[in-house]
Amino acid sequence: MKLEIDNIFKNLDVKKIDKNTYNKSFLTSLYSEKKHPIVIYGVSRTGLMALCGFENISVKVDYFIDDDVSKSDKNYYGIRNITPEKLSEIDKDSYIFISHVFFDKSLSKLLSLGFKNVYSCVDLFYMTDFSSNFSKDFLSKENPEFSQDFLSSLNPNPVKLEGWVDLHYYNALKFLSLKSKKLIMTNVDFCITERCSMKCKECSNLMQYYENPKNTEENTMMKSMDILMSCVDELLEARVFGGDPFMNKEMYKYVNKLQTYKNIKHIPIYTNAVLMPKDENLECLKNSKVRVHITDYGSKLTRKKDEVINFCIKEGVSWDCDLSGKWETIHTQSGKIENTNETPEVLKDKFSKCCLNNLFQVLHGKVYKCPFSAHGTNMRFFPSSDKYDFIDLFDEKIERSELKRKIYDFYHSDNYLSACGYCPGRGALIRGEPTLEPAIQTKKYLPFEGEKVASNS
Repeated sequence: MKLEIDNIFKNLDVKKIDKNTYNKSFLTSLYSEKKHPIVIYGVSRTGLMALCGFENISVKVDYFIDDDVSKSDKNYYGIRNITPEKLSEIDKDSYIFISHVFFDKSLSKLLSLGFKNVYSCVDLFYMTDFSSNFSKDFLSKENPEFSQDFLSSLNPNPVKLEGWVDLHYYNALKFLSLKSKKLIMTNVDFCITERCSMKCKECSNLMQYYENPKNTEENTMMKSMDILMSCVDELLEARVFGGDPFMNKEMYKYVNKLQTYKNIKHIPIYTNAVLMPKDENLECLKNSKVRVHITDYGSKLTRKKDEVINFCIKEGVSWDCDLSGKWETIHTQSGKIENTNETPEVLKDKFSKCCLNNLFQVLHGKVYKCPFSAHGTNMRFFPSSDKYDFIDLFDEKIERSELKRKIYDFYHSDNYLSACGYCPGRGALIRGEPTLEPAIQTKKYLPFEGEKVASNS
């Protein structure tokens, strides 16, 4: 069903979204004047944060809704979860709060079924103190339907929680931009190096296939930043990526450059902490917008974790550290490249369910929709075209105003990519999915077993 934007804006309170003026009166009125069931759409980390928010203001939640059929008719913290197919059981005047970031699909479904009281969780999130003892205790509660890895991921690190709330807010803004035509983006990965401090055999970003990895060419990346950010109205996260960005001795140049753009809120730097940055690369971490995100693969690999964290604590740098946990095969199989020979219908469904279908990456002057597409195209593992798969920021035939429109359309497009035909798929986490030991290392690069394409244009 095609999303009717005007209809949604008529019915959705998120149209007045402003994180600086929380709608406390409406939310608290649910406590005193509850007339209809309260429903949270999404059994996820942010779904539990929404539940925590309601518990904090003594509002009882009646149902969860989740698209994952494996979660159907299970109880989470004593609250029944149902699938959208069973929404006919629910009062049409129910207050439904969408906690996840896929507003358009959920809204389209809810409105088509006659639900009108549909809201985002922005106000609820911003009026909830997730650092309080109440929130910490609530989010650490055990539930048999959740794995320990999932529960530990809810550890209320303030940087992590703020990031999830901001992501929810910016995805609401992104949705609203469908009417305003503003280019509001949640995240863009600026890939400053193909070099990684590890060589994971199952890396879904394809780092294991680089025979001669190199750093980005400085002038190309600097111009790419200028061109892209001249088109973007707001960007939540300008993520400094690789490989491992600590492998680039000139990382500081890019971090300092990103710091100058007023339309960027945060500059996350993602690292395995195998290395400790030095000199200017260490100093640039003190920039006010920077957040250091460490993936912990254990003491044998993530050797400098404590050093990096201690530096961040000492210097007041925002940081977060996540244990790698087990790698679900539904994710890591995307480290393999083969022609799937799937039909357009299957490819479209695969793309719609992919958890990385809008993780933009800037690599060597081009903007891609996901890292698999970016690096696979860069290494010529499969055919790709600037008509469907990427935008060439240096295309002189495109005027700046036209470029913004192209990026906007590309960002909001739900068309599958050429890369989807060579990727096994990367869906949402499913409990019980087979797992792999994380970060199994290969001593040298893995040879590509297929035939490389002549060029990508």
